[in-house]
Amino acid sequence: MKKGFFNAEEIGGEYLRFAQEVRRGAPAAVFGVSSATKYLLASVVNLPVLYVTADAASARAAAENLAVLSGEKAEVITAKDEVLSYRKALSKDALFKRISGAYAIQNGCRFIACEIDALLQLFPKKLPVLTLEEGKETDFSSLPARLTRMGYTRVSEVESPGAFALRGDILDIFPVGRETPVRVDFFGDETEKIKPYDIETGNRLE
Repeated sequence: MKKGFFNAEEIGGEYLRFAQEVRRGAPAAVFGVSSATKYLLASVVNLPVLYVTADAASARAAAENLAVLSGEKAEVITAKDEVLSYRKALSKDALFKRISGAYAIQNGCRFIACEIDALLQLFPKKLPVLTLEEGKETDFSSLPARLTRMGYTRVSEVESPGAFALRGDILDIFPVGRETPVRVDFFGDETEKIKPYDIETGNRLE
């Protein structure tokens, strides 16, 4: 398949007309089309896209299809609350996924899919970010307070996302949005080494 085929100029016809209307800021609406056509319309506009669905499963499907058609990353914004047994219960997993989605927006992700409930909930204007790089310096003594302000929990041993532990000059942290925790070795304020590690064995990974 020709690379970059799914763009308005290449497809032409009504797709090009729709894209031109949206690009110049004119109100545009399309009715009575399939989901596949909606995904294609969203991917050809060449502008930031917010794709709103009725439920979480549809939002995930939309993000997957938009990523395939556009060749770009597409992120899902989840609702931070889930309903279990007719009661509202805060799910940390859902909250972490929502934070990951907010971080993607903050870093220029063009395609965002979300269910209507997620869209109606409060959303941070900007997320605080802590960046550590090998060979760079940061104030080691202030790390616990900074991480706590960001919502991380200090523990004796890291077992789940959103937690961190300090042992001497070693920081173990399970960043939100990662599948494995990370071990950071410091020498004073300098970050010497950053490696993910196996949560069961403690062995460092590549």
